[in-house]
Amino acid sequence: MFDLTVYVLTRNRSDLLIETLISIINQSNKNFCLVVSDNSTNNETKEILENYQYKHLINYIKRDGKLSGIEHLNLILSEVTTKYLMIFHDDDIMLPDMVEKLYTYLSTHSNLVAVACNAYMLKGDVFTLDKIVRVKDVLYDDVDKMVRNHMQRKNVPLFPSYMYNMDILKEEKLYYNRGQKYADAAFICSLLLIGKIFFISQPLFYYRIHSLQDSHSFDSKGYSQLYHYLIDISSFSKHDKDVTFFRLYNIYWNYVSNRNELSSYTFSRLLKLFLLKHNYILLLKLLIRKKN
Repeated sequence: MFDLTVYVLTRNRSDLLIETLISIINQSNKNFCLVVSDNSTNNETKEILENYQYKHLINYIKRDGKLSGIEHLNLILSEVTTKYLMIFHDDDIMLPDMVEKLYTYLSTHSNLVAVACNAYMLKGDVFTLDKIVRVKDVLYDDVDKMVRNHMQRKNVPLFPSYMYNMDILKEEKLYYNRGQKYADAAFICSLLLIGKIFFISQPLFYYRIHSLQDSHSFDSKGYSQLYHYLIDISSFSKHDKDVTFFRLYNIYWNYVSNRNELSSYTFSRLLKLFLLKHNYILLLKLLIRKKN
């Protein structure tokens, strides 16, 4: 009887799924239950897995295709029965020791609600040695440490890198009003209210960057909701330097990146705001955007 379940979330990406599954099946530690949770709007993934040579190693669940990303994640959190859980993406690729190293650390540290790891960038189909997070091993023992990373928009462990201890996590779930498409970030930060998270700086998987990712689009309302939630659960105030940067970043992407044209009035307002707050990085981006 396994005490770890590895779920692979998939939706209409059967062309990438098999490569992901191969990387999971080839793990050095094979003592886990592998589940493909298919929320596709078609039957392509189902048909491919029915003829897959390793289908006997996979537990396949077909969802109705109408679940939102948050609903899909919460459904998995509610139905898992093992002590440990991983939720992996259908477009990323595990390195051979990912499960082994995460499981070994988490299972030998009973005070941790989760353990996470670093990743290399996979740019389309090009494997690189570029690391997503550029810090050493970190123990997150209070929520402020993780919130600060989000406010600074750097060194944030990626969602598919986590393995959870369900005995501590229990009935925690994602909430739409805590960030909409960024609700996973709020979820991870909320875990630090009930336990600790350890980050392993060694890259243990490849995180694929491609044009079909949901993260390629920006949601200002969701970003604002995430900001308010992070303020609520941490000791930060809206006047802190890192919080100001977080808010300015939201303003920048809302008024600049999501609009085809930037009026002179909006441009002047943003120019004054960024100068007032001494945010020269966004100021430079604004000037380049206006010039182009």
